[in-house]
Amino acid sequence: MAGRTPEPDDDREPTPDADDVDLKFAEITAALGDLTLPPDEPDEGRVEDEPEEARPPVAPHPGPRDFALGPDVDVEDDDEPGYQPPEPPSITGADPLLTLGWVGVVAPVVLVFLYLMLWRDMPVGLLVLGGFAFVLSVGLLVWRMPSRREPDDHDDGAVV
Repeated sequence: MAGRTPEPDDDREPTPDADDVDLKFAEITAALGDLTLPPDEPDEGRVEDEPEEARPPVAPHPGPRDFALGPDVDVEDDDEPGYQPPEPPSITGADPLLTLGWVGVVAPVVLVFLYLMLWRDMPVGLLVLGGFAFVLSVGLLVWRMPSRREPDDHDDGAVV
């Protein structure tokens, strides 16, 4: 080889030691300043002279999930409906002639696989009937295809 092969550690930056990390953390927290919480507002319904045991425990630094719904918080009424998703189309609402065509295409193929795999002494007339059903169903599906584009269809198909 003509040159030195690079070692896997050549491209990595050196990892800082713990003292550098602590120093950088101290600089960041000093720049934040003194963080204080706003003063607690007394609840309207709370009696100030209730015993300490009766009050619920309060966390020293409340988090984002530490809240209580008070009388001043608006809660949406369920009287007025929000978003209602549209009803899905019916499965059985398809065109029956089109469904019959697809069944006529798929069923003979399944029949031939059954013949080849399981039922070797299947009557030949059943296979011929399946062949006719297949040919007629393919013809029906081709006949039902649209012969021209809809005027408002501006889809050019796949773009490569």
